[in-house]
Amino acid sequence: MLEAEIPIHGPEVGTLDVQTPVSVDLPRGVTMEDLRPPEAESFKPGDTLFVMQVNAKDVRNPTDGEIGELYPDGANELCERTTNFFNETIEGIPEGERQKLKIIIISSDAPLITPIGVNSEHRRAFDTASRVIDSVASVLDKYKMPADILSSNPILFKRLRDLNMLHDTDDPNSVAFLHFMTNKYGTGHEMWAAYEDDTEKETREKYGVEGPHEIADRVEYSVKLMKRLADSYLRGHPDHRVVVWSVSHYDNLSPFIKDRVLAGDTTKLFLPMNKGSGIVLHQESSGRLSTTVDGHTFTLEDAQNEDYKVE
Repeated sequence: MLEAEIPIHGPEVGTLDVQTPVSVDLPRGVTMEDLRPPEAESFKPGDTLFVMQVNAKDVRNPTDGEIGELYPDGANELCERTTNFFNETIEGIPEGERQKLKIIIISSDAPLITPIGVNSEHRRAFDTASRVIDSVASVLDKYKMPADILSSNPILFKRLRDLNMLHDTDDPNSVAFLHFMTNKYGTGHEMWAAYEDDTEKETREKYGVEGPHEIADRVEYSVKLMKRLADSYLRGHPDHRVVVWSVSHYDNLSPFIKDRVLAGDTTKLFLPMNKGSGIVLHQESSGRLSTTVDGHTFTLEDAQNEDYKVE
């Protein structure tokens, strides 16, 4: 791993000094291998796949390039895996039904912001999502499928940002809490580990800054919005299939997966996620929402309830 001039958020920098135990259900964490479509026969008309992906690796050492831009190798690997995902998905759909597919790409709108004030206008998730669109477009062309199956640009979701406290620079409470954390822990790994396990919960709540559970809530709300998009489309096209591919960050996806998928305490488990990795939530026409990671299948029970909607 390169020496980073700019701190990388959260324990994605590595597992050193992380005292929180790794998830028993997913000891290896989430990797690119988990970005796989379901078995062909199980992705049926009326179903939706929600892909939730971490942005590809971006430059943090100025000797490697422009801060915040994607490393070419990581972006190329992501494109290859995206291409394989959609090749496999389309091959699994009967040829006469392939026109009845809708693909929507969503991304976080967050630029790179760091606690030490070295920032970049590069939007890692948006740049990753744009590469996803390029890869999907090439697959559609290969199968001679209409280009309008795919959204032409990523839809930006503010709720898929990494950490709100980094972006709420006009909020004195967010600024004060971040100042408190950096004064006590520095700007590196120790601070991010303390934030993720909510060591300073009492102080954080005093300032009204979101913690791991609130981040999980925020991402779940985004899933509900994505679900509404897909459900609205399927109401008018009940014999179609939908793929909603979203790109965000380790900092918001890891708490969501721990809290809503593994149904564990976000502050009691460490769930590593590789750059470019993610999970695939499969919503069946019945409303059942599940994902398979490293051979383990998890069901989001609440997703089948009538109240799993945007309020």
